[in-house]
Amino acid sequence: MSLLSALQQAKDAAAHAKPFMKLMDALTALDAEVRAAEKLVKDTDEAAARKAQLEAELPVVEARHLEYDTAIKAIDDALQAKRTAFNYSLEQQQKAADEALAAKHAEIKAAHDSDLAILRAQIGSAQKELIDLDKQKTDMQAEIDTLRQAVQKAHSAINA
Repeated sequence: MSLLSALQQAKDAAAHAKPFMKLMDALTALDAEVRAAEKLVKDTDEAAARKAQLEAELPVVEARHLEYDTAIKAIDDALQAKRTAFNYSLEQQQKAADEALAAKHAEIKAAHDSDLAILRAQIGSAQKELIDLDKQKTDMQAEIDTLRQAVQKAHSAINA
């Protein structure tokens, strides 16, 4: 066989092998697509199973949520009742403290008014005493002056 004929045979064999190579490439690509589709089916099945599991758990979760809401409402109501009771108690204590303060104020004011009345009476009495003492002083001064004049007259009569 000559080189040219061997070359020609190789070309013919290559030409016959090209479709086979294309077939192999297509089968490889098909295999990759089949594997991707199998993975997609597996993922879809897993997602469906997870969805079914979550849907099965949903009533339990909803019941628990309702329990929590009920508990929160009960706690909120209890807190509101305690707040109301505390505010009422605080108002009562404030009212009692105000009344006690008003009573103490009235007591102190009455004591001060009484003390003022006593002091005013004492001032009035002292003023009357001062007036009487002034009158007595004036009367005594007049008596002293009279006695001096009498003593001077007596001295003048004795010396005369």
